[in-house]
Formats: sequence, structure tokens, C-alpha cells
Amino acid sequence: MRLQPIRFKIEELDNQNEALKILLLLRQHQELYNNQLIDLGVNDGTLKKARIKLLNLKLIKMEERKEGRVERIYCWLTELGKEVADHINSIEQLLPEEEEE
Repeated sequence: MRLQPIRFKIEELDNQNEALKILLLLRQHQELYNNQLIDLGVNDGTLKKARIKLLNLKLIKMEERKEGRVERIYCWLTELGKEVADHINSIEQLLPEEEEE
């Protein structure tokens, strides 16, 4: 009997390390705008793509806000996003610390 490939929903985040990082950062900080995410280590070049993935999966919400002359795009976790981020954080805690060479 030949096995058929199985498509997992988590594959939507394949090669999306930045998306996972965004989930963990939003879990810790509740709400962040783009430059704050970049300051915290999210790659500027992949931020937009990662946000779109997270939006499509209904893990984050976004809102553009004008603060003085500056418009900022804020992100925060949905209830589902909070649950997913909690699970990712649990995995993060299970992984061993990197050993210095």
C-alpha cells in the first residue's frame, strides 16, 4: 500500500523563523509596532511576509495608527495566537541552551 503525503497546517510556517519570533515577542510584549519588532531582532526584510502569514492564520491582528506625523503598524496576538505562542514558548523552554565553544 502506497502512503499519501500528509499536509499539516503548521507547514504554513515552514521557513518562517521570523513568524515564530514575532509570536514569542508579542507574547512577551503584548503589542509592538514594526520598528520595535526590528529592534528586538526581527529581520526587516522578512517582517512583512511573516506578518501576512500570521494574519492569514488568524494568529495576529494589525492596526495602523497615526502618532503625530508618524504612522505605525501595530501588531498583537489574537486569542488563537496567544494559545499558539504559549505552545511555541513551551517548546522553546524544552530546548537546551546553546553551549559556548
